[in-house]
Amino acid sequence: MLDFIKDAGAVTAFVVSAVTLLTIIIKPLRTRVARALRLKALLDSQLADEESRKTEARLNREALKCLLRDDIVRLYYKRLPEKKLHAYELENITAIYDTYILLGGNSFVREIYRKMSTEWQIEK
Repeated sequence: MLDFIKDAGAVTAFVVSAVTLLTIIIKPLRTRVARALRLKALLDSQLADEESRKTEARLNREALKCLLRDDIVRLYYKRLPEKKLHAYELENITAIYDTYILLGGNSFVREIYRKMSTEWQIEK
């Protein structure tokens, strides 16, 4: 019977020691895993935000390009009957055109600008 009590005490001591050891080891591991998961979630969130910003920037760029094209085309058709531009209008259209081209504008507006700047009369 004494051997049984000794064996039971040894087993109990082993179990308590094992549980204590696991507690000591598991908490730092759990903390590291939790931190890694939070970092991954943060990174995923930042990547999604970056994609959203890129999409928004692309849409803003296209909207700006449309507005610039509209300004050029509107002045073209406004002044088409007399084919004359004031010097300040040519300056404005040139600035608008340069920006439009930097944004990737098309050949339709290039042709309109070329006509206005080279073929039309410029009034001072």
